[in-house]
Amino acid sequence: MKTTCSDYVGMDETIKPKFIYYAVGHTQGGKKEAVFEEDAIEKIKPELDQYCSVHLTKSAYAKVMASSMASEGAAAHGHSKAK
Repeated sequence: MKTTCSDYVGMDETIKPKFIYYAVGHTQGGKKEAVFEEDAIEKIKPELDQYCSVHLTKSAYAKVMASSMASEGAAAHGHSKAK
């Protein structure tokens, strides 16, 4: 999936949450039991909107992956930087 931020910015506001939902589902191997809540979209979307308005040539998909992985990874792995 090569959705750039420029593509994302051009999406209709009703499509953006569906894109985020799809991208997060895709990062989790398409496991539908890994469906995440609406509040996760509400958290990722403003971050993605802001990021993409500045970085039009970057990958919107990669940013969603980073956001969802970061939030899930932090919770799953304790987010401590042990040496």
